[in-house]
Amino acid sequence: MQKTIDVTLGGMITGKSFIGEESDRIYSIIFKRADRREMKVTSDRQTFDRCVEGNLAIFNIEVVMDHEGDINHYDKKLSYIKNVQLVGVDVDAEEYHTLMENNLTWLSRYAKPLNENEEKKKDNLLFALIGMVFLVVGLLCISITPVSLINRVSDGKKYENYTHIEGKVTYQNAYLRPGKNSKGVQTYDVSIIVTYYVDGKEYSLSDKIYSDDTTVSEIQDLIYNNDDPTESYLASYDVIAKTYIPDGNDSIGGFMLLIVVTLILGIIGAGIGIYFLFEVLYVKFKRTVV
Repeated sequence: MQKTIDVTLGGMITGKSFIGEESDRIYSIIFKRADRREMKVTSDRQTFDRCVEGNLAIFNIEVVMDHEGDINHYDKKLSYIKNVQLVGVDVDAEEYHTLMENNLTWLSRYAKPLNENEEKKKDNLLFALIGMVFLVVGLLCISITPVSLINRVSDGKKYENYTHIEGKVTYQNAYLRPGKNSKGVQTYDVSIIVTYYVDGKEYSLSDKIYSDDTTVSEIQDLIYNNDDPTESYLASYDVIAKTYIPDGNDSIGGFMLLIVVTLILGIIGAGIGIYFLFEVLYVKFKRTVV
């Protein structure tokens, strides 16, 4: 059996939302009561517009209880704000605090007030989690450049037993890729067969090149294994490895840009992470001292 009562409760507005089309929209206000529990009730458009998150207010509410006499078990859709008074506009702070004391006594009949320390612990845990995420992401960004440099040098040593040679494209066929690149240009996958010669003997390499055009250059750089010339790869000169390797990068400017971007993002991310973690540790230290 449901029971409907009129109650006057004070609290801080913590949120507001609505659902439905404008013609039949349902508005809701969320506020934190004296016992630190949040309560969500419906309102009309005028009340909804007057309520601002963070403001203190006194609400006159028609509460429909799910269980008779229990304010903490109520119907959120049927419970309705009949009137709202904003502190500092409609009522003074003294009247509000007096009401909150009375509210706390009345609300405590149904359940003990939520522990403020528990809320702070949850906030600190969230802050610590956010701090750790930013710190880890920041350190990962900073590590991209040295890891990339190490990988390039490692690839140079890996392909020490390979020889660079130019091959001729004897077959190519372009396939349209879905969508376009970041510049709005249509792109293609071009399947190619490259012919090359080692000690007068002919060899061939099949591969695929990503291109903005339907054709690629007839001359392609590649490397082959000195011990087995049939093992070969398309390659480019890499300024870090100082040799030809698959997916090499001959632009020192590209690495400089990588260094600058990753360092900036890394320092910002790590800085934000350290700030959040410091806040948590500082608050914890203050509580310990007190």
